Amino acid sequence: MVVFQFLAFYSLLFLLGRGLTQAINFFFIKDETLVDKKIFGINFEFYYPILALFFIGNTVVILNFFTGVNSYFLVFLISGVFLFNIRKKPTIKFSFFSFLNYFLIPSILSISSKDLGMHPDTGLYHLNYQNWIRSEKIAIGITNTNERFGYSSIYDHISSALWFGDNFLLLHFLNLSFMVIFFHFLSFNLFNNKNRDMFMLSYFILLFGILDNFGFSGGRNGFIYIEGIGKPDVGFAIIFFLTNILLITSIRKKSYSNLDFFVASLMALFTIQLRVFGILCLFLLGYYLLEMCDYKLINIFKKIKLLITSVVLGIFWMLKNVLISSCLFFPVEITCLHFLSWNKFEHAENAAYVVQDFHYGLPTEDGLSGWYSHWMTSPHNSAIAKNFILSLLLICIIRIIFFKGISKFNTRLNTFIFLYTVLNFYMWLYNAPAIRLAMGILLLTIGILGLGDLELRFKNSFFKLYENKVIITLTIVLCTLLVPRAYKYVEFIKNPLESNFAGAGITETVDNPRGWGLVPKEGSECEVNIDCVPYPVEVTLSYSSFLNYKIFIPPEEWTKYGE
Repeated sequence: MVVFQFLAFYSLLFLLGRGLTQAINFFFIKDETLVDKKIFGINFEFYYPILALFFIGNTVVILNFFTGVNSYFLVFLISGVFLFNIRKKPTIKFSFFSFLNYFLIPSILSISSKDLGMHPDTGLYHLNYQNWIRSEKIAIGITNTNERFGYSSIYDHISSALWFGDNFLLLHFLNLSFMVIFFHFLSFNLFNNKNRDMFMLSYFILLFGILDNFGFSGGRNGFIYIEGIGKPDVGFAIIFFLTNILLITSIRKKSYSNLDFFVASLMALFTIQLRVFGILCLFLLGYYLLEMCDYKLINIFKKIKLLITSVVLGIFWMLKNVLISSCLFFPVEITCLHFLSWNKFEHAENAAYVVQDFHYGLPTEDGLSGWYSHWMTSPHNSAIAKNFILSLLLICIIRIIFFKGISKFNTRLNTFIFLYTVLNFYMWLYNAPAIRLAMGILLLTIGILGLGDLELRFKNSFFKLYENKVIITLTIVLCTLLVPRAYKYVEFIKNPLESNFAGAGITETVDNPRGWGLVPKEGSECEVNIDCVPYPVEVTLSYSSFLNYKIFIPPEEWTKYGE
């Protein structure tokens, strides 16, 4: 049953993205058909699910300024977009490639839904924040009730539209959708893309995924994996990887277009909305713009109009951030507006330090050697770090022995890519060096090894088997099969038609002795209860004179003036 449920869910995402494309064609681009175009050399239909998720998330963000999204308006709007599919009926093409990407891969990944529970953070703050989005318009200063709300991303806004009664299985389907997009990208590059860089980097990443199942402590090398329901880590890693690798390969080929740049700007925004770490993508997007405009100021000004959509949506996103946390980007203290009444003195800075301390960030340790010793004391960190290094070395050896680069060495670009990768690793180590937060960087690192228009060193036909369609298919399917754990297949075979249920816990609460709301009687998980705060906190609820917004004000001694 779960297989058919996910296939239906992903099909609806696909059709929503297609309907949105038809709507854009109808209202804005009357003389051209977007469906027939390619973006970064990839068929437009690949982007439909990404476009659908981006549309849902940003629609919810904007709608939440005025109302909760648990309303008929959102359903009406999405239904209206769906209807645009009628404008040009979709043509169903039966091919092995379509079967692989729209049936086989989603079906395999859906098996991971069996007996899957919530991620601990989901009950801690994700569901609670999503219920706020569903039930109320933006609550000003809500981060003062739970600082983790400041970390909530557009993933929560998308998820808030996917509640189905008290069953949160669709939140897992959301995560699986990102995975299907990821494998679709790799399979397209291996079957249809004439870009040699894309072909080899996709092969290396599949090899990286297969190696994820071998090594210390049973494997795990930093490849994407099935998380507990409700976390955006995999979604962020995949969009981060796609945005970066598409820009890098395009710059390498000196292949620039207005449509590519427009889509890249939206994907960069999506990455930032998924996690503030994604702001680093702007360095690469800026480099793309400079190269496209040949470093001429007049050309750059001509391209600025392509950024209007992403800038407008970005402004809404930052305004939302300011309203809930007083910061443009929480927990970056330098972006906080201390004159706002709901700003808590050094709240963002303290929150950032808590995360750094929990994950052994660089600032919390005595130098690099002290950090390394502490970080590696975690068996989880130690095993995955060793496995990643071994996987990296093996892929490097395969590249050196079997392949040679045939493209010219671009000193400026390669230096930029190297420094950009180092910057990503440094910011990860500095802020929150948890392995799950590094998946996008690790994928990007492996992908970069495939650059250089690699050509096989040996002419023997045996060594060319990797280009055989059957070998490619088996590699993709094997990598996909290894993503869900083995016991999931056993459970699925036992009850293939069983419908899965993923529910939230029930928290027993008592009055908050220090201010507004309730607190859990035990622990700190509020689950879906929006009147609950995770621990006793001093905060006062008031209402704005404009549109009656709820405002959560900290005590006066915790304002910008400090204690």
